[in-house]
Amino acid sequence: MAIKRQLQDASTIAIIGAGFIGMEVAASARSLGIATHVMETGPRIMSRSLPAFLADKITELHTSQDNRIHCNAGLKGFNGKDQVTAVEFQDGSELKVDAVIVGIGVTPNTQLAETAGLACDNGILTDARGQTSVPDVYAIGDCAASYLPRYARQQRLESYQNANLQAENVVANILGTHSEYNPVPWLWSDQYHWQIQTLGFPAEAEQWLQRGTLESDRKEIHLGFTGGKLNTVVSIAEGTAAAADVKVLQRLIEMDAQPDTDQLCNPDIKLKALLKQTKN
Repeated sequence: MAIKRQLQDASTIAIIGAGFIGMEVAASARSLGIATHVMETGPRIMSRSLPAFLADKITELHTSQDNRIHCNAGLKGFNGKDQVTAVEFQDGSELKVDAVIVGIGVTPNTQLAETAGLACDNGILTDARGQTSVPDVYAIGDCAASYLPRYARQQRLESYQNANLQAENVVANILGTHSEYNPVPWLWSDQYHWQIQTLGFPAEAEQWLQRGTLESDRKEIHLGFTGGKLNTVVSIAEGTAAAADVKVLQRLIEMDAQPDTDQLCNPDIKLKALLKQTKN
């Protein structure tokens, strides 16, 4: 709500951080006609979440809307008395702005958990059932570094989907149903009239194949493989054009299925048909 109020009268803004949150806000602000500058201290946008070639595609989508992206930005600080009036760079130059929005990620607040004696390491450590190192104490959501059997590691997942599904799993375990939480992480991001969806951990894939194109199919789906195994997906689509396909691909990854790659990349072959083949 505070951001919305700031944008009502702003003509120029700066966004610090070019992750999913920063780029979403940039798209919203630019759609309102605001001159938008995204400041990223790294060499490219979305470096933690997407491989370079996909980040470049998202950059092109934004620059086509006149969003200005500044990578390797040497930021020094903000100027202004009662409110920010400029971003100052290390070379002494300034960018006059009406507001600054900072979206540089989160650090989990584990102080209470540590005081209570729970094991923590970039989050509250839990097993695949949500159980912490202290009996009958569970942790869920962005603060929980849970063990993910599918990926054989502790991982914090910062998404709406995870907060809901993890809660359901913990409740089931408290009630005596011993089930492991083993998701294929999914998130979506609406930017302008495009929707970006990801499955798994795209930045970790070793090889990529592509299904369809935005120009001919209103969607393109990038399929990521590690060790020859499909385990991550990134879709870029007009609106929700790729939503059904992503759901099917999520099921295929959950089932550990390995469809023929030629069929997988052929947009004329329905993904549901590949799912049926796998089930049979």
